[in-house]
Amino acid sequence: MGYNSHTSLLAILLLFCLSALALVVDIPPHHLANAITRTNNHLKGPPIPPGFSLRLLMSSSEPLTPNHVYLCTIEAMYHLAEEEWEDVVHTGHSKIVKGLQVSYYDVPDRPINMQYRHIIVAILASVDEMDRIGDFNRAVIEMRVNKQLLGIVRIGRRSNDGGHDDAAMKVEGEGGGGGDGNSTASNSTRLDSPKILVDPDDPSVTISYERFGAALDCKLMFSAALDALATLAPNDDFDKLDLFIGLNWSRQVVYQAFSDEGLYKRLLLTADLIRRVMRLLPQRLFEERACGEVIFVILVDGMRHGSGRFRVPDEQGRGEIGSR
Repeated sequence: MGYNSHTSLLAILLLFCLSALALVVDIPPHHLANAITRTNNHLKGPPIPPGFSLRLLMSSSEPLTPNHVYLCTIEAMYHLAEEEWEDVVHTGHSKIVKGLQVSYYDVPDRPINMQYRHIIVAILASVDEMDRIGDFNRAVIEMRVNKQLLGIVRIGRRSNDGGHDDAAMKVEGEGGGGGDGNSTASNSTRLDSPKILVDPDDPSVTISYERFGAALDCKLMFSAALDALATLAPNDDFDKLDLFIGLNWSRQVVYQAFSDEGLYKRLLLTADLIRRVMRLLPQRLFEERACGEVIFVILVDGMRHGSGRFRVPDEQGRGEIGSR
């Protein structure tokens, strides 16, 4: 891919200087660590690169639909997490989802190169911050290491740098999930029997899922899925995970995945399979207007490889996550 990342980065920052800024948020290293750590026991989000800090700049000239931001960044995060955690990257962009795209550019000739881990942590922390303050707008995220600009991430309308539409995911308003910012299961038909979701990239992987319990704002499920994808990013695809558990940024939704009992079965649940669930299942529930507590089973060629659920904490508001 031919590019001049220095020119692209300067052009994006100049456009922001000329536009009306709604908000500038600085996230220094110690605040970043606090934001990413979900709970005060052993469960944490992705590791923070040393000396890493962010500045989030949002433009009031381009408001974005919160659920669409989540759909786009989840898709971007899924593919970023497939890369090696510390591999160097110079520029790139995500697929276009709901008309939005994530793009990233480095600053050339720096002593520290932009890596996938920087982009992943920047997306998670910045989208969490947008949700926390209730302000979703076109955003440029400055990434710094030891206060030196490393690169930027842009979240906004489709850019003209060669991006392509995401045909396989089919998220352009299917079912009833079209455009509202707070879709829940409250006006949907309850899913009383299991349904099957086939991975469009690998039809041998299927997810059987069934709603139970409380309806949820789709944003809560999306924020949990985004956190899970970022947390899994340092893992290799075939890393075995007997138990994977965590919380969204507001501690209102727990995500869990666990292997089945038995020595052999404990070897079947991998980081790659959990990533696929986190990418696909919340999106499907959004399309069905059925966001809420859900149990799922992961199958490969019809054989169980693990199960899990999205649910509210054991004690609402205290972030208690329980176990299997």
